[in-house]
Amino acid sequence: MHLTFMRFLNVFLLSSVLVLAAGCSTPEAISYNAPMPVATPVLYVSGAPMVDTKFAAEAAGIRILETTGGANWLTVPRPLFAEEMSFEEANQMIGLGDGDYSTWPRETRVWFVIVNGRYQGTPLDPTQSNPQPVTYEGCLFVVFSARSADTIAMGDSVCPVN
Repeated sequence: MHLTFMRFLNVFLLSSVLVLAAGCSTPEAISYNAPMPVATPVLYVSGAPMVDTKFAAEAAGIRILETTGGANWLTVPRPLFAEEMSFEEANQMIGLGDGDYSTWPRETRVWFVIVNGRYQGTPLDPTQSNPQPVTYEGCLFVVFSARSADTIAMGDSVCPVN
């Protein structure tokens, strides 16, 4: 009986070790036959679907300033203002006078976004052959179409007081 108990104990311990080892091993790759969903378009790409929330407008504005405006953020950019309005209202806020409404009619729905942050940009001086990045801190604005996220205007901005 003592020998039978020892054999049982050995089998039990060996089984326990194998179960433990199998539980700690990496799982095999699992393959699913179901098709993966198609990625949704990104908001800042020209021709993207309508930007319809303030959060989406802030994210699109930051991304436009990075890609089109060349802002290389050194700190996390902070949206200070985002409002949907007509292009005519945005043009008045920019302060560029009457404006050219041939490309963008006055009633075009746009997002006006102001972002604050510290960033590097390359100065646009045609006399420099190899311009070095310059560090800036402050606010930038961007105006883009609410329907397609196409950039209409961007530049430096006075930071709004909250």
